[in-house]
Amino acid sequence: MGLLHIFSFCVAISALSFVSACSDHITDEEYERVMSANGLGCPFPYGKYADPLNCTRYVKCLCGTPNVHSCPDYTLYDERKEECLDESLVRCGDRPGGIDDEFEDEDSKKGKKPVRCPCSFGTFAHPNDCSKYIVCIYDRPTVYSCKKTQLFHPYRKRCAPIEEVTCNNRINPDTLRPPVRRTTTTTPPTTTTTPTTTTTPTTTTTPTTTTTPTTTTTPTTTTTTPIPTTTVVSKVTKPNTPPPHDCDEDDLDCIIDVTGDPKGWFDCPGRYGHFPHGGSKKLFIHCDNWRPFVKKCNIQEVFSPEHLVCVWIGRPGENLE
Repeated sequence: MGLLHIFSFCVAISALSFVSACSDHITDEEYERVMSANGLGCPFPYGKYADPLNCTRYVKCLCGTPNVHSCPDYTLYDERKEECLDESLVRCGDRPGGIDDEFEDEDSKKGKKPVRCPCSFGTFAHPNDCSKYIVCIYDRPTVYSCKKTQLFHPYRKRCAPIEEVTCNNRINPDTLRPPVRRTTTTTPPTTTTTPTTTTTPTTTTTPTTTTTPTTTTTPTTTTTTPIPTTTVVSKVTKPNTPPPHDCDEDDLDCIIDVTGDPKGWFDCPGRYGHFPHGGSKKLFIHCDNWRPFVKKCNIQEVFSPEHLVCVWIGRPGENLE
């Protein structure tokens, strides 16, 4: 019984210590003030997260309570490395306040695609960032980031090691070179005067003795070994584009019949996955163990090359990018 009482006492002390560590960190008034002022919350009880409204700040979560911190002067918060770094080494992306905003041209800004859900529910790749992904619940997207050593795999629908992921048109933040403020430095020209030196040549006459050697020639027999010829057969790369057709866009059976078996014109870029079909937006290529098959999307759906799934077209009047 004595051991049981001691064990219960230790458990109670541990529980009280944990509660006090969490509850005394911030008051309810301070929590409401932080939430109302910044609109920030904690996606997980513990961790550091970037402030989406300011690249110079980050949120540190303890026991589910957000605490806003600011980086020192001339530094920005790198959400990938989870620390404040020199401003020339950080890409802020959509977070305002980065120096990349100063050098980003209008075409780059227009090229960025908005984050939205292709389907009501599911996990999808971020349209611009290879290290992020989107979780959709009732058509509301929430952006999450992979770990430092991972990128999001669009076919497996999860984060995977960097060497296993191909980003394609998505930006890989680990290989992206940050912008640098350009400064112009003018260097004055330097004039160097070289003195002229005159050298008087000296002529020396040396007597020459010529000795004629005796040469003996030995006949040599040369044996030639034939070298086998190797014929290199190069692999023919398939066009990954179906043959042309005159079928109506909605006549999927006609398109499938005319374009034929995709094995004759499509090479799977991955062992498994879904890929666009060049004949129609309502068709896609399904790769299974490096073998391509043609599949159809459901009615009122088209295949999205961005998310690699069939997405709902939407209500009349809405356009799908």
